[in-house]
Amino acid sequence: MAAEDRRDEDEQQTLRVTDRRRFTETGEARDDDAAPESAAAATEPEPASSAPADPPEAEEPSPGVPPPASGELGIATVFLAFWQGALMNLGAEDPSGQRMPVNLEAARESIELLRVLQAKTAGNLSEDEDRMLRHLLHEAQMAYVQVAGGAPGGKTT
Repeated sequence: MAAEDRRDEDEQQTLRVTDRRRFTETGEARDDDAAPESAAAATEPEPASSAPADPPEAEEPSPGVPPPASGELGIATVFLAFWQGALMNLGAEDPSGQRMPVNLEAARESIELLRVLQAKTAGNLSEDEDRMLRHLLHEAQMAYVQVAGGAPGGKTT
């Protein structure tokens, strides 16, 4: 146990905490350059053997970061996946030209997931992403109404 206590004391002495929050305790915006320097001045210097900290850009991308390159996944890919799932379950043609069987319950679930994404991402999307999500949701809802209206009792499987 004495060895564990000594190891804990050594770890506590080399531990460094850097406050990277954008606001002070009073809610005022921090100067980007002043916050890390003041925190570093208040603590002991790091031992030379420790790895350098990641730059803040790697942890939190700035709002001006371009969308993912072609082939990379982004939030738009998620929107399109649920939209496509809804349309396929509403009897759309697959790539080979065959019509998929209608499954209103599965289509409704995909549309509801698009609504959940809309609610949970409100205020966090770019203007283009928000417009895209609203358009896809509207299109899927209109297709659902059209298919469900033509089905006897609204239940087609």
